[in-house]
Amino acid sequence: MFGQWEKLFEAVYDGRHIEVELYSEGGYKINTTENEDSVAGFDIDDMGMAVYAHGEKGRSITIEGETIAELDAELTQAGFNTESTKAIIDKIRTLSE
Repeated sequence: MFGQWEKLFEAVYDGRHIEVELYSEGGYKINTTENEDSVAGFDIDDMGMAVYAHGEKGRSITIEGETIAELDAELTQAGFNTESTKAIIDKIRTLSE
């Protein structure tokens, strides 16, 4: 049987609409938008190279993490401020327990 996504909540943080989902087999997904224009680039990590496309403010993006800690880091990287990131993570913890 395949896992399913369950919507935990929708809200607005930092002026950006978010929709948070929990995967039945583990993992989290947040659908939101870019907060600013960005240029294309790349990053090299232990697993290889990731290429980032040019992003436009308002463009739909998906933030994913297998764990809360991963999701926390991804929210920060996506431009959410510290207070919003903490509020989102706290709400996810409360609703997914």
